[in-house]
Amino acid sequence: MSKYTENIQKYKSFNNTFYTLKREKKALCYRKILEEAIEKLSNKSSFRKEFLINNIPVSDKKELVESFNIFFTNISTRTSHNVPPSNKCFSLFMNQPLRNSSFIQYVAPDAIIDIFNKIKPKSSFEKMKYRQS
Repeated sequence: MSKYTENIQKYKSFNNTFYTLKREKKALCYRKILEEAIEKLSNKSSFRKEFLINNIPVSDKKELVESFNIFFTNISTRTSHNVPPSNKCFSLFMNQPLRNSSFIQYVAPDAIIDIFNKIKPKSSFEKMKYRQS
């Protein structure tokens, strides 16, 4: 077995082992996250049963929902009062868009095949010619 073939085999073996371990680690991580989320959902005692609304303790679910809705629908109005007025246009704070940042020209398959056929092989394994199917 040539040194090149041996290295290819070692690379494939390492690559397979790496990606197998990576998948297993990712699965363990997701399992841990799911277990924590399920534990939190099943642990009803961790949810608050009462909230202070206008310094009054409220535990009625309907009243809580209505209070949260009122709070979140009015938050933008209350927050906007804290923002000082400005004469600047919002577009001044935006970056200029990139033009053709990932533009790639079309390359014909024949051109790629010609380029590969012009490459000089370094071993008997690479002496195969690339042919169009």
